[in-house]
Amino acid sequence: MEWDRGMRLGKGSFGEVFIAIPKDPESRKNKMAVKTSSEDRAESLSVEHQILRKFLGTPGIIQCLDGGPSEKRTYNLFLEYASEGSLSDLISKYGEEEGTGIPENHVRVYTRMILQALSSIHSLGYVHCDIKPRNILAFPGSPASEYGIRGEETIRELKVADFGLAVETWKLIQGRGNKNRGTPRYVPPEVVVDGRVTPAMDIWALGCTVLEMLTGEIPWTRLHDIEDVLMEVREGCRPEFPGWLSVSGKDFLSKCFAKDYHRRPDADSLLRHPFVSGGCGFQKTKVIEQVQQKQRLPGAAGFPLLPHEFCERYRAGLQV
Repeated sequence: MEWDRGMRLGKGSFGEVFIAIPKDPESRKNKMAVKTSSEDRAESLSVEHQILRKFLGTPGIIQCLDGGPSEKRTYNLFLEYASEGSLSDLISKYGEEEGTGIPENHVRVYTRMILQALSSIHSLGYVHCDIKPRNILAFPGSPASEYGIRGEETIRELKVADFGLAVETWKLIQGRGNKNRGTPRYVPPEVVVDGRVTPAMDIWALGCTVLEMLTGEIPWTRLHDIEDVLMEVREGCRPEFPGWLSVSGKDFLSKCFAKDYHRRPDADSLLRHPFVSGGCGFQKTKVIEQVQQKQRLPGAAGFPLLPHEFCERYRAGLQV
């Protein structure tokens, strides 16, 4: 695939991220994001490429369009372009404009989107290992009214991204997975104490992400030293909940922050929690789930598009 490099979007330990614009005149309007690393640091992107190929057509997960080594001795991973930035950007936008976090009825919808993605990730035998707002990307969405929420605001579509630290659970069971995973402010007690990585790690990190959406502040914001944060987590403490949070919101977070990871509900169980399954905000997501289940539409869980079908539809500007 021939493409032109656009502006730089970011930089990480793996390399850099740029906008990629196809040279084909008919496809130039369909911008992509490209992660690029030098050949000697390509292992992380290569692993991420192989993982993402397993989630082609899966709702709520960033879609990989292409990838591999180039003639310029780099490794390129082509992804959907998230024109709305990340969930972290969305949180910052609310903070700048409203001086608060994201409204709770919106957070309920976003939480459900993330849980649906985690359900797919865990059902295929993976742990993401780095769930946080910066690793969840935002795309153009729909009016809030379509989700049963009053007002003229837009509910973005969220997709989980950055699988660079993801690991298959069987490797962890056999002791083959690197246990140095996660971002300190989002890791649970069992990771801090003995490096134990399970799907429950993603549930704790989800709780941190939900709290950050609600308050507009990073977890453990009162603690500036990461060592102090890890000490609090090691001792079984959890981040503070805002007093104004609904009863169902507090109960949902309490379950995410269970100290014993065996007692943390899995993603499928949390999808049935009143915080994300009842009240306003679920009209559209429930209809979509029912349609996908009945018709097994391409892209529904269990019936993904084949790799070449997805890429062809994306480049042609068709709905995927």
